[in-house]
Amino acid sequence: MQLRTALNKDLMNYTVLGIVLFSFFISEISTYYLSGGTVFFLSHFFYLPIILAAFEFPRRGMILSTLIAAIYLAIIYWHPLTDLSGLAAATMQFYVFVSVGVAVSFLSGSIKQSEKRFKDLADLLPQSVFEIDGQGTFTYTNRSAAGMFGWIGGAGGNGRNIRSIVVPEDRERLTGDLARSAHANGSISNEYTVVTSDGMECPVLSYIRPIFQDGKHAGFRGIIIDITERKLVEDSQKQLNRRLTMINEIISAATSATDLDRCLDSSLEKILSLTNFETGAIYLVDEPHGVATLRILKGVSDEGRGRYLESMGTIRLDHQEYSRVFSEGKPRYIEYDSNGDTQSPFLADGAGILSFAAVPLIAEENNVGALFIASRRRYRFTGDETMMLEAVGRELGNAILCNMLHDKLAKANREANLYLDIMAHDINNANTVMLGYAEMLRMTDDLSIQHCAERLLTNVQQSVKIIHDVSTIRKIHEREAALKPIELDRTIQGEIDRFPDVRVDFEPTGATVLADELLSDVFANLIGNSAKFGGVGVAIAIRVDEENSHYVISVEDNGPGIPDGEKPHMFERFRSGTSTRSGKGLGLSICRMLVGDYGGTIWAEDRVPGSAGEGARIRFTLKKAIDGTTSPEGSL
Repeated sequence: MQLRTALNKDLMNYTVLGIVLFSFFISEISTYYLSGGTVFFLSHFFYLPIILAAFEFPRRGMILSTLIAAIYLAIIYWHPLTDLSGLAAATMQFYVFVSVGVAVSFLSGSIKQSEKRFKDLADLLPQSVFEIDGQGTFTYTNRSAAGMFGWIGGAGGNGRNIRSIVVPEDRERLTGDLARSAHANGSISNEYTVVTSDGMECPVLSYIRPIFQDGKHAGFRGIIIDITERKLVEDSQKQLNRRLTMINEIISAATSATDLDRCLDSSLEKILSLTNFETGAIYLVDEPHGVATLRILKGVSDEGRGRYLESMGTIRLDHQEYSRVFSEGKPRYIEYDSNGDTQSPFLADGAGILSFAAVPLIAEENNVGALFIASRRRYRFTGDETMMLEAVGRELGNAILCNMLHDKLAKANREANLYLDIMAHDINNANTVMLGYAEMLRMTDDLSIQHCAERLLTNVQQSVKIIHDVSTIRKIHEREAALKPIELDRTIQGEIDRFPDVRVDFEPTGATVLADELLSDVFANLIGNSAKFGGVGVAIAIRVDEENSHYVISVEDNGPGIPDGEKPHMFERFRSGTSTRSGKGLGLSICRMLVGDYGGTIWAEDRVPGSAGEGARIRFTLKKAIDGTTSPEGSL
């Protein structure tokens, strides 16, 4: 910029000197002709310095043009041969010279003001503005371009070519873009990498439009925008998206596995493929024994695997090299020298490792293990890479913990079912024996023994009923079949037949409902409760009423009924009431669970509205089975 200012100043000085010399030259010629007696000569020569002075120096141009015109007038007036008509003509010429100078000064001032305004606006822009000729040489640059690339063009200077400021690999593309723009007479925009004045490479976005003069291509005019920050944001976004994609894929691989070992195997395989590492291992912490145990190893040869298991199959949590990872939960990143480290504790087959990372697997602030990955290539762990690996460690740690808890829960369920099966089998066997002895005792003639036998028989039957209810509850939680059409008449009649000593009124309806085989338990419990708590000679009635898309089923009796205060709580598990109908609560709780699974509701009311002591009525709803199809809403 300083060089351009100096050149402009020198150019102005040369212009002033030229105007002065040219004016003296014309004056000498005029004086010479007048001395020879020639009054008429070419006064038009004086227009050249007058116009030049007025154009180059708009503010002082009027003064300079007046001085030059005065010189011409003085020469005419000074010569003795000049007559009156010559003096008059010279005076008129003087005014013409001054008028021309004034007009040119005004026009030049307007032009230079417009030019200055354009240059000032261009220099205010943070982008680089430029013009180049047809060969690509810079002819104009604004202040931003000068600051970015140094002085590269301008009037009177040796301008650099635009191809010299872009990196070599972009020059051919730039040349092609310029040719296409000139041919199509249209603007082009493209990204390039340029070299700044300090030697740094910088990504830019350039907009270039061709310049045409008299129908001929004369060059290009354009703007260069520094997009370094945008590229940094884009790169950061790409890195973030890459991390999120990797984490999502690893989480997907971990959560799709059905057990812990498959979770670890698929997760490690996905991590190695996404990070381009060749070797990896996953350890799980065994806190009670103070060690971390190897669970998965990949990328090690068969021969090396044995040596690795021998030396690294189990790592103490306080190991000097790995306590930071296992005990403190902090990652460890190692970049070995160019010769590699064949004695790396991670490596068992002797090949050189140049990059190694040990990342703790964190779940709920607890360290559940560690991920080891290694490569035989030099790998620089950037901030983004370490953030990604540590995020993977947290997500994988959570997935591992979920799988471990799932395995524990599955094991606990298996054990609980085993205990339940053993108890149900053994207790039922014992109950069968006790039922046999109770029946034998009831046949004796001793009334007191008969009474005890009756009590024993009742309690054993209650024990059998409890075991049956518990088994039913387990079936409810374990079943996975969808609801299907069930013939209601057959189900109800089958349960009525199980109570031959009880009178049950029922009129078949031909109804088909959406349920499953456990629907019979609902009727078994309701009929059994009415028979048990209704008293001697109790009468039970079952009705089926059709309402829109469902049926309302009623099981009622003429027993002592249910107090109003107990009706809302009848179906709560293990709730015992104060009436003669109070039981252990499992049967009615099972009824509520099953009816709810079938998409219905169940409630208790009086057989005779407003008269709780004249019998009870249990009502519930079941959905109709339309055309015998399976209900998608009834999936269990």
